Formats: sequence, C-alpha cells, structure tokens
Amino acid sequence: MDRELINNVNLIYQSYINNSNNNYVFTYIDDNIVILQKVDITITNENRQNIINSYYAKYYGYNFKVEHIFNLWNPYITFKTKNLDCCNNKNDKITLILTKNKFIRTSNEEEEIDDSDIIMHDLYYLDYYNNINIVIYKILHRYITNLNNYRGELYTWSDNGELLSHQIYY
Repeated sequence: MDRELINNVNLIYQSYINNSNNNYVFTYIDDNIVILQKVDITITNENRQNIINSYYAKYYGYNFKVEHIFNLWNPYITFKTKNLDCCNNKNDKITLILTKNKFIRTSNEEEEIDDSDIIMHDLYYLDYYNNINIVIYKILHRYITNLNNYRGELYTWSDNGELLSHQIYY
C-alpha cells in the first residue's frame, strides 16, 4: 500500500517535487501534506553543519508561502485553509493559519494580511523536509500500531538525514 500511495502522490504533484530550483518544501498537518514555497524572505536553518543527508533531513524555517494543501489518502482532496496548533519560540501555544497562495500567519495577526508588506519575524517556525516521501512516511508511522498486520516498507531517519532503519514487512 505505501509504495502505491507514494507513487500516486509523486505523480500528481511531480511539478513541485521535481522542481530544479529546490524552492518547494513539504510538511504535514494531521493526514494532510502542505507544499510550501521558499521565497526571498524565507529564513531556514538549512546551512547547519551536522547534516548527513540534506535530502532526508528535518529543517526549520519561517516566512513560507503556502502553495498547496492536500489529503494523503486521497491526493485529489485539497484544502484552501488549515490550522496548525503549535508552540512559538517562547514555547507559548499558538495557532498557525495556512492558506493557499498566502504567507503563513498566526491567529492573532490581522485577518487580511498584505503579502507585499510581510514583516520578517521569528515568532514561530515550521519544521519541513525537502523530500515529500519523508512526510508520507511520517504520516504512515502514526497509523502503524501492529507490525504483524503491516505489509510494506518502513523507513526512519534522524533529524540530520541519517537513515536509522529500513524494514520490509511481508
């Protein structure tokens, strides 16, 4: 099941995945994958020194533009807006509002924000990956409670992109 799911998502969203500029990155909310666009004002930690494999590493950043939000189980189901409850850099609980074709904003920011006047700040950061398959496996891992009934492959990576495990279940 996982290989078919991955192939389907990769086929539908290949224009974002195979982007030669590497300006699209991926995160998730519940069972939904969010495609984010890095823009001129995006700040990330991709230059950190301890990366083993940048294709599989977990990164943090802010000032992303939301390009697309879709459901993993049926990638044709898309959303205009999704909320993400998380913590800011002071560990205060906040809600991020992700809206297609808009910059991510917090619930306490103005309802209508002029994207041309985005003020750079680091009140929050979002974790993301350069590889959409990592995001798919992150969602799959949450559903696999009994490995005796699971059929497919499972991968686990550390935050620096090092492969920790690859197991095949028949």
